[in-house]
Amino acid sequence: MAASDSHGRSPARRDRTYCLYDGDGALADERDGHRVGAHAVARGAARGVGGVEEGGNMNVTLLKALLALVPMGLLFSGSVVLISRGKTVWSFLQLIGAACLVIVALTHLFEALDMFPWMHWGVEDSLGHYLDLSSAVLGLALFPTGYLLHALATQHA
Repeated sequence: MAASDSHGRSPARRDRTYCLYDGDGALADERDGHRVGAHAVARGAARGVGGVEEGGNMNVTLLKALLALVPMGLLFSGSVVLISRGKTVWSFLQLIGAACLVIVALTHLFEALDMFPWMHWGVEDSLGHYLDLSSAVLGLALFPTGYLLHALATQHA
């Protein structure tokens, strides 16, 4: 009969989530909260955890985050200009939506640069995951709604 843990489960039956939260049987990096996710493992120990990979190529996640940050920043800037011209509910919705989309781009940037490791970027059921998901949903709902309603309001005026 296999040895069981303190909760009566055999080591083969314990799932990874249990190990991560309990700390019993978890590796040091999992127990102590060090950032060693799938991206870091895929890069390999020889290349390190940094932003530059073998052959001088930039980290793909970092490149995508920077490329996404440019249009999101432009949407946010345009929304700030729009709300400064006239404070309406529609321009406010557009501004909040654009801010949420900027947050999405920033979460990917923080993941690529391994900033704020306590957020556990890229890990399912983590604070970083839910911040990214909720910002994306809000941004994709509020920005187009504000844009459409602002366009309809100015067309009828």
